[in-house]
Amino acid sequence: MPACWRLSPSSRATGGKVARLWTLDPNDPRALHPLAVGSWTVLLILTLIGVQGRWPPAPFWIVVVQATVVAAVFFALPRHQLLLAIVLVPVAGRGLALMGSRSLPWRQEPDAP
Repeated sequence: MPACWRLSPSSRATGGKVARLWTLDPNDPRALHPLAVGSWTVLLILTLIGVQGRWPPAPFWIVVVQATVVAAVFFALPRHQLLLAIVLVPVAGRGLALMGSRSLPWRQEPDAP
């Protein structure tokens, strides 16, 4: 591997911080509580359902990237997921609404022959 492709230790630390921000921080015992694991998992699943199709608009993605960068640069520990959760909750709400509607492929009624 060429030397220019190697990540510096600070870049590796920042990448790990971003990964722990979007998932769970194994170094924080509060993050491994079943209630915290369950709620974060449900939020991420509903967010993935909510971003299907042509929604959300481009400014949403700018805010998601901005929240990730702010948390990675300015917070020493990645356990501060509140900044990210505030951005994801409206999209997760849309995902919850989509699950209740017939707009998901597995909820649509079959076409009559």
